[in-house]
Amino acid sequence: MLIRIGFEIIVECTAPMPFLLALLPHSSYGGRVIGSDRIRTEPEVPLEEYLDPFGNRRTRIVAPVGCLKLWSDCFVEDEGLPDPFNWNARQHEIAELPSETLTYRPQAAIANPMNWPSRPGRCSVKRRQAGRESRQSATGCTTT
Repeated sequence: MLIRIGFEIIVECTAPMPFLLALLPHSSYGGRVIGSDRIRTEPEVPLEEYLDPFGNRRTRIVAPVGCLKLWSDCFVEDEGLPDPFNWNARQHEIAELPSETLTYRPQAAIANPMNWPSRPGRCSVKRRQAGRESRQSATGCTTT
């Protein structure tokens, strides 16, 4: 089965802003990728791809002042079988977790850095709706 994967994300920043992105297929994915799953940017900015301790492909960028479009579009070939799932598993509340497990929680689950008043700049994020040819976002970025 062929599955189309991709995204288009537009951010507008008032100051250069670092991002750690988790937008790529996992490094253990053994299926065939048709096209390129790499992240593209407009305007072009340096991208540094790395693997985190769990094998996730991550990308580090610094968004410039103004609008930045991040996008990717490709197909993956997959057998179409569901991922293994434990139907008896339950999700624990953060307050119930042992302290030593908290380092494995995504940072966004603990505190959202975009809300920190000490940040020198702010970014707003817009996503493009499928099927739209062009529009002006509320932040002034134009998408096509």
